[in-house]
Amino acid sequence: MGTSHSSLFLPSLLYSTKQEKGTAIAKEFQRLTLGMDKPAKSKDFQGFIEAQKKGAAYFQDFFALLSDVPDEL
Repeated sequence: MGTSHSSLFLPSLLYSTKQEKGTAIAKEFQRLTLGMDKPAKSKDFQGFIEAQKKGAAYFQDFFALLSDVPDEL
């Protein structure tokens, strides 16, 4: 099971209303992580950190899809 397949597995388990958004987040995260290789190889610390922050935001968005509990609870 390669990266592309495993990154799209979890969104497939979501309800259909959330599945499309989850798949889009997973694909964007995958694209971002592949792109992070460029600043890492060129030792561009600032560029890598900026990409890492975007990646953390994708994680937050994805995990928000998994939660069915309202924030006020």
